[in-house]
Amino acid sequence: RRAPRLPRWAPRPAFTALAAGVLLAFGIGTYAGYRLGQQNADAVAYKFTGSVLAPSAQADLIYLKDRHQTLLAVNGLPALAPGQVYEMWLIDKGGQPVPEGVATAPDGRITAQMDADLSKFKQFAITIEPGTRPVPTTRPVLQGSLGGGSA
Repeated sequence: RRAPRLPRWAPRPAFTALAAGVLLAFGIGTYAGYRLGQQNADAVAYKFTGSVLAPSAQADLIYLKDRHQTLLAVNGLPALAPGQVYEMWLIDKGGQPVPEGVATAPDGRITAQMDADLSKFKQFAITIEPGTRPVPTTRPVLQGSLGGGSA
């Protein structure tokens, strides 16, 4: 005795399982892409160029708003004299500088991570200091506004 045959238009079990797997993979991929897009929507990018003191200096600053973290990459900084450091600053909306770290960067490059809510600051700057200082003592070699970054 034979099992009854399915009509020609009816999907076969193997096809149904394959179609369900493809739809599930597509759904997971779409959701993962959506979540990654949401995370990237919370990033703001800034580009800064050097001052007269360091015309070849350039900086890229990426601010991750949801984490209050900033990633910084700088190149083209001038050579330091012995005992000097590069000091990074965030300047608040009242004009007060907040020190955010120091680097020596013999090759003129700095990479750093800062933990700060950039929405509370109006400018970023780097100065050359004779050691770590609580406030800048020299003019910035690189600076820029923290308003109007690109998302």
